[in-house]
Amino acid sequence: MKMKKTTSKSASNKTSKPVKKPVKIMKTNKISSTPITIYQEEKSSKLFENSKEILLAAVCVLVIFYVALMASMPRKEVIDQMKNGQVANEQRTGDQTVSLTILPEGSTQMTQAVSGTQQKPAVSTMPHNEMVAAGGPDSTVEAGKRLVFKIDKFQKLATQPLKFNLYDEKGAEITPDYLETQHDYKVHFVLVSADLRSYQHLHPDYRNSVWNVSANMSQPGSYFAYVDIEPVKGDAVVLRKELVVRTATNLKDVKYPGLTKDLKAIVKDVTAVASPDPSTLNRPSNMNFALTRGGKAVNDLKPYLAAFGHVVVLKQGAPELYLHLHPGNIVDETKAIVPFTATFSSAGRYTAFAEFKIGKDVLTFPITFDVP
Repeated sequence: MKMKKTTSKSASNKTSKPVKKPVKIMKTNKISSTPITIYQEEKSSKLFENSKEILLAAVCVLVIFYVALMASMPRKEVIDQMKNGQVANEQRTGDQTVSLTILPEGSTQMTQAVSGTQQKPAVSTMPHNEMVAAGGPDSTVEAGKRLVFKIDKFQKLATQPLKFNLYDEKGAEITPDYLETQHDYKVHFVLVSADLRSYQHLHPDYRNSVWNVSANMSQPGSYFAYVDIEPVKGDAVVLRKELVVRTATNLKDVKYPGLTKDLKAIVKDVTAVASPDPSTLNRPSNMNFALTRGGKAVNDLKPYLAAFGHVVVLKQGAPELYLHLHPGNIVDETKAIVPFTATFSSAGRYTAFAEFKIGKDVLTFPITFDVP
């Protein structure tokens, strides 16, 4: 006699529960032939997977759109140049011509300018005589591995986006945290053409792990970059590097500015008269500047970069000789006579670029003189 096969209630309940893991086929209970309800969970899982695929596709589309948008936009350097309104200009002063840059009021990218206000015209707390150099009172240090430009040779005659890194004597990179602030900035960047007819005093900013600055290099030949820094640990130093546009300049063939008549330079409506007195080499000597407008002392001389003036002096034919001067502790701006002290190590012809803020304008006066 065959025994009838039975199933316990607990077993029946066990088989009737929904299966947690979705499957693609329907299963039936062998006893009751009733389908197990698993369809709803399978449908939800498929819907979830489809949602993830749609979300991923949307993200990909957004990324592609962003990349295309960024590629179509102008480079930051170009935007900066358009924003700052950089326009080349020639200012004739005495017997020489110096290429300068005009900026709109409020611009801070190029601080050496015939016109333009500065971001920080703070009153000098420590005006002083300063000859920033190393190895001598007016010498600079060949950059070597301490000043490395991403690109140092150019073919295009234009404003170039310069990028460089700084290193100490042991090869460690120097970032802003390891530099003292000098006259409102961590780095002073002076770029002068080999013939001393183009002069720019700029202040790089550090971003994307590199120092950045835009400089007008619209004429072929050599330019000398002077990077003036004071490390937190160590002495102040001026690093020198030659940059070349198309072909390097042979210094023996350069036609330098001639002696400035009466040592007088005129920019806009302001006249600057220099009175250098380099009577003795290798000793401090006076070098004063008198500023007038219409025959009278200017009455709107203002502090500029924490001082009442800045003077860079370079010797013709000797780019390694460089002086960066600031006025003494007492400046009577009502008389508009700004005193400087300089020490010259050798005789010869020098060109000075004197920067003063008069009213809202920062004016640069190039004056060439002899040291006997």
